[in-house]
Amino acid sequence: MIPFDVVAPIEVSVDGALHTLIEPTLWQTPTLMNVASMAAEEYLLFVVSTDKIEISADAVQRMLSVAQQTGAVMLYSDYREVANGSVCQHPLIAYQAGSVRNDFDFGPLYLVKTEALRIAAELMDKRYNFAALYDMRLKLSRFGHIFHLPEMLYTKQETDLRTSGAKQFDYVDPRNREVQIEYEQVCTQYLKSIGAYVATNDIVECEYGSGFEGLQS
Repeated sequence: MIPFDVVAPIEVSVDGALHTLIEPTLWQTPTLMNVASMAAEEYLLFVVSTDKIEISADAVQRMLSVAQQTGAVMLYSDYREVANGSVCQHPLIAYQAGSVRNDFDFGPLYLVKTEALRIAAELMDKRYNFAALYDMRLKLSRFGHIFHLPEMLYTKQETDLRTSGAKQFDYVDPRNREVQIEYEQVCTQYLKSIGAYVATNDIVECEYGSGFEGLQS
């Protein structure tokens, strides 16, 4: 059996876990840095939701085994979701290099290699109050593989029963403006770190000659 620790905002029960680190503010940079320094096992199972999660010891060991086989710094799987008494499958998509969306869906549970988290924590030179998990993920992607395991390995009890469209507009809600600004700062910092950032003052306007006049309607 591969040992692991659990990191969650509330008390959770995961079969096989040696330790559970209760961290109510996982989205804050000092919290992740503290987790990186306190973790005792090779892997950390992050539960980033306050919804009820049901996962067996065999399912966790499956994730751990694949993480070791692939060398992934982060691994996530498909899952089942219970809402209004109905159970539905929630398949996720594979993570690709260059995936920078802050709302990329990894599900409410994923595995992180502790050594990789410590390296990422050393690179966290800016403190965030809301976007630390996003910052962690982008930093992990710089030096390791984020792997999608296409298997339904756990169940989530859904409590936010709004439509997906309603949830999407949370991003532009004025009350979440501070959160949005932090996400943008994290993304900008990441693009600069990989040499992909283009400053607005470096953009050159194109002038179209008379040869394009015939294309006008």
